[in-house]
Amino acid sequence: MLKNLKIGVKLAGGFSLLLVIFAAAGWFAWKNMNEVIAETGTLEERYLPGIHLSNEVENLGQAVMLNVRTYVLGESFADLDAAKKNFEALLAVLARGKEHASKHPGLEQLAEGMNTAEEQVTLYQQLLVESQGHMANIATQRRHAAEAAASMGAVAYDLLFDEKDELEKETEEGADADTLLDRQESILLLDDLVEAVHKAESYTLRSIAERRIELLDRVEDELKRVESLLKKVQATAVKQRQKDQLKKGFEDVESYKGAIASFREAWKDLDEMGKTRTAAAEGVLAAAAKVMNFSVERTLQIAGVVT
Repeated sequence: MLKNLKIGVKLAGGFSLLLVIFAAAGWFAWKNMNEVIAETGTLEERYLPGIHLSNEVENLGQAVMLNVRTYVLGESFADLDAAKKNFEALLAVLARGKEHASKHPGLEQLAEGMNTAEEQVTLYQQLLVESQGHMANIATQRRHAAEAAASMGAVAYDLLFDEKDELEKETEEGADADTLLDRQESILLLDDLVEAVHKAESYTLRSIAERRIELLDRVEDELKRVESLLKKVQATAVKQRQKDQLKKGFEDVESYKGAIASFREAWKDLDEMGKTRTAAAEGVLAAAAKVMNFSVERTLQIAGVVT
């Protein structure tokens, strides 16, 4: 039958078939291109912002951790102000992330990560406020200890100088050897008292400067020594002035001991609070990492379709 067709008809049929083939190929190409464009749009609109947002959260979270640690360690109010500003910036980024997730379907993991990070940031802020309370308590007890130490030192020196004055007076008056020897022994005892007071104060300052809470044990040992020496002086005290000085000395020892005990507890509380703060900060970073992993995974999946 085909043999009976004219050559023109055959050519027309061949060209028609080619046109159909080209049309089909064009339609498939157009369809694939639209899919690529759609996937590229999805990539740009949905998932790339998640990468940028999680990166911002991570950077700001690390900045806050550094600010807070520096503030707690050095009581730097500049770092406290920086931490507060970074908290505000961090919460603003999280709000943007939640808004972005609400506008696009399929971003439930992004929304979950942003909500989790926001909860941890709020907790971190609360812990910082509580840490400030512990720091204020530490500062108060440190001041009380310093005041007690200064008063103890004044008592010890007053007792010592009074004894030296008595020794000088007795020497001028020609007191017997036993009297002078007793006075010298009393002076040596008071020298030990002054030394013990200085050591207690020195260990206190070292414990603060070196952040070594175990040195407070040395402080308490020296305070026991101060108390013991005061009792020895009290055993031979005769004059009312000396008795009054000793009474004040015992009161100062008790004040110092109380301040050190409270200081130790506040220090421990602050250290424990530091662990909780770190856990909250790590929670923020973990949430950011989860969002990052989700966004990168979806980006790579779409990139595979596009390529």
